[in-house]
Amino acid sequence: MAKLQTAPRIADPDGLYEAIIEAHRDLDELEARKLDAKLILLLANHIGDAEVVREALAIARASGPGGAAPGDTGSEDTAPGDRSQGDRE
Repeated sequence: MAKLQTAPRIADPDGLYEAIIEAHRDLDELEARKLDAKLILLLANHIGDAEVVREALAIARASGPGGAAPGDTGSEDTAPGDRSQGDRE
């Protein structure tokens, strides 16, 4: 059985975040929820392993609204790339 990969693996997380935000631009709440549902189903199909998807659902549900995503340290409640100047290297 495959295991959900939770370590950061996205080469450009800020760019991906921006793409997700842009996809939601000008959508009302219902349209945004439909987009999210379609995206989830497309990605679940791409993963192709129901157990991995169930594990992701459990982690997402356990973190609650606005909870930390996998790989987050939990020390900040900010969007990707939204760090203060002192946090940048």
